[in-house]
Formats: sequence, C-alpha cells, structure tokens
Amino acid sequence: MIVDASVWSSAELGRELDHHISLEWRERQIRRGVSLFIPSLALTEVAGAVARATGDVLRGAEAVRTMEAIRSLKVFPLGDELMKHATALAARLRLRGADAVYVALAHRRGLPLVTWDSEVRERAAPLVRVVRPG
Repeated sequence: MIVDASVWSSAELGRELDHHISLEWRERQIRRGVSLFIPSLALTEVAGAVARATGDVLRGAEAVRTMEAIRSLKVFPLGDELMKHATALAARLRLRGADAVYVALAHRRGLPLVTWDSEVRERAAPLVRVVRPG
C-alpha cells in the first residue's frame, strides 16, 4: 500500500490527535511484513513536518531515519513518468501537488492509498482505493 506523509508524521508526533492510531497501524504493518510504498517526496515532507511541529531539526532527521530503517518500506523516485501522471491528476482531481504524487503512485501501482487527508480521500476515491489507518 502507498502511505501518505500524514500517516508517517502523525506516528512520529505525540501531540497529533491520531498519533496512537497511526503508530499502532504502522507497527502492525511492519510486524506483518506488509509492503509499504512511498514516493521519495514523503521523506522530505516528514522531515519538514516533524521539525516544524517540534521546533527540533534533529527530530525531523530522526523521523526519516526511522522510516528508512523499515525493511518493508520501498521508496520510489520522482521520475518523469510519475510526475507527468501526478501533474495530470493534480488538475483533473483538483489536488495539491504533493497529494497528486501519492495518488499517481497508488494509481500506477494499483495499490490502496492510506491517508488521514479527507480531501485526498474524497477527490481520489473515484480513481484509487483510499483508506484511513486503523
């Protein structure tokens, strides 16, 4: 499954409303050996979100190291084809650019997208299966 930065960030930030759900969901997927996929953009998004929310640069870097240590996590580069598809979907589905990248990857791979973002769930639902962690 494709996992949005909102889920990774929530798992790392104890103040988030959905922190425990995200953390437990992530750990359950890891224990079960479920393949998790992200675009390389997710690493940047999580580093920034965690550092911004905590005011701690090291926490942002630590969150990325935690992600990179997960054996079942595969990171996809932002190649030309993925970006062309994301660009088309951003316009077609009226999505923010970064959100369109996750939807494009889910669409290309035929995998569900896991996100807390209700706008993404609503707008991408006609094209890909979109679920919340839990």
